[in-house]
Amino acid sequence: MHRRILAVEDDPSYQELLQAIFPYDDLALVSSSEQALERLAAGNFDLVICDVFLLGESGLEFMSHIKNWDPAIPVVMISGHAQPGLEERAKSLGAAGFLSKPFAQESLIALVDSLLKKREGGRSA
Repeated sequence: MHRRILAVEDDPSYQELLQAIFPYDDLALVSSSEQALERLAAGNFDLVICDVFLLGESGLEFMSHIKNWDPAIPVVMISGHAQPGLEERAKSLGAAGFLSKPFAQESLIALVDSLLKKREGGRSA
């Protein structure tokens, strides 16, 4: 299945990791929310992966733009900063999943696969 994934990550090592995890998907990789908004306007995506802490607008603020654009699109938030209540806050704002860095590649793959299967099921229902 060819999946279109938008990833918003400003850490070069995690950019490389995301490219390695999703080599067969159409992965659009950007480093800022501004670039991500341009990509969202230019094409349809099946899922968004977004770092919580970005330069400029935070990933949590960016998620509100995503949800205004397409409320059904699953958003996976990732963060390397452990803060009490951060996962709960992200989920209350609409995140479908949350992973703390460093995460196992298999955890992200399983989460993305599960969310995309749910999204596909919702489209055919």
